[in-house]
Amino acid sequence: MVHELLFLQLVGDQQKKQEHPLPLFPCSAYYTNWCFGGIEGVPWHWHQELEFMILIKGQVQVQFAEQTIDLQEGDGFFCNTRSLHRITMKNCQVCCVNSLVFDARLISGGPGTIFDEKYIYPLLSARTFSGLALHQSDPVHREVLSHIKAAHAGCKEEETGYEYDVRYHLAKALLLIWKENQKHLSLTPRETSKMERIRRMLDYIHMHYASPISVSDLSAAASICERECQRCFQKFLRQSPMDYVQQYRIQMAGKLLMETQDSVLDVGLATGFSNPSHFCKVFRTHMHCSPAEFRKAYQKKASCAVNSAKTTALQQIIKGGAVTKSPPV
Repeated sequence: MVHELLFLQLVGDQQKKQEHPLPLFPCSAYYTNWCFGGIEGVPWHWHQELEFMILIKGQVQVQFAEQTIDLQEGDGFFCNTRSLHRITMKNCQVCCVNSLVFDARLISGGPGTIFDEKYIYPLLSARTFSGLALHQSDPVHREVLSHIKAAHAGCKEEETGYEYDVRYHLAKALLLIWKENQKHLSLTPRETSKMERIRRMLDYIHMHYASPISVSDLSAAASICERECQRCFQKFLRQSPMDYVQQYRIQMAGKLLMETQDSVLDVGLATGFSNPSHFCKVFRTHMHCSPAEFRKAYQKKASCAVNSAKTTALQQIIKGGAVTKSPPV
C-alpha cells in the first residue's frame, strides 16, 4: 500500500519514528503531493530507518549536516540511519515525491548475519556517510533509481509475493551504493559528540517550543556552554539557535492552521507566541502571508485536490464500465 499525502508532513517529533502498517514487513511507501507553496520545507529531523526518495516533479534541496544536495525531477537521494536532514522546495510551487522508509533489518536479517556484518553495518556506521544524492545522469545511480521505482511500484500494487520483490529491489539498491562507496566506508562509528549535542538540543526545542526557550535552556539540555551551543548550530544547521526555534514554531503553527479550526490567537499561543501581532508579523516574514490567508489558501488547495481525486475516480469507474448511461425510455 502507498500512503498518499496532500502535502509533505511537517515533522514535530524530536525523533521521527516510522509507524509501519505491517510490523512483520517494516517498509512504508509514500506518494507525497507537496502542493502548497506556503510551506517552505521539512525541518531538521532524523529517524532510525533508512530512506529512499525519488523526485517526481519540482526541485528540492536536501541538507545534511555535512553536505547540501540539489535535486531535479527524476533525481533521488538515500538517507542513512539517524542522519540529520531537512528538505526545502526550490523555485517551484509543486513538488511530488515517491519515498520508501524501511528498517535495515528487512535487508540484513538482523545482527550476526553475513549480510549485516559485511554490507549493512559498515554502511550504517560510516562516519561521513549521512546520505547520497542519486542523479539520473549517473549510470550507477540510474540503476539504483530503477530499483527504488520497482520497490515502490511493488508496494503500490501489492501483488502476491510483492514483499519478496520489494526486499530484492531494496537490497540491490543498497548493494549498488555499497559497491560504489565501500572504500569510503569505515567501521568507525559515525556518531560524534557534537552531533549528539545537536540532537539533544533539537529534542528540547521539539518538546518545549510552546514555552519560552533561551540559548541558556538549550545549552543546559546538551550540558555545554552557550558559546558552544551557538557554534554547534552554525556548523551543522547553518543558522543560530533562536532562528531555528522561530522557524520551527512557525512550521508548527502552519500545521495547526491546516489541521485544526483553532483561532489564529490560539495557534500563536500554542506555538510559543504570547503576542498576537508579533506572531502575525513573524508568520508573514516566513510564509509571505498572514495566518488567516495561509489557512484560506490551504483550504482552497485541499478542496481542489479532493474534487480532482473524486473526478479521476469517477472517470476510472466509467471507463471500466461500472457506470453506464440509463437506457432510453
